[in-house]
Amino acid sequence: MVTDLLLALLAMAALFVPLGFAWFVLSRTARRHHHRSRGKDGPAR
Repeated sequence: MVTDLLLALLAMAALFVPLGFAWFVLSRTARRHHHRSRGKDGPAR
């Protein structure tokens, strides 16, 4: 039972780590891209 929980945690980590890394890289590139197209609207957020 403990091994099942550990395996599930490992699977979730293996799934979420690359996903979070990809989201971080994508958001970083998107922010850098948006910084240039930003006009007189002011900050994006």
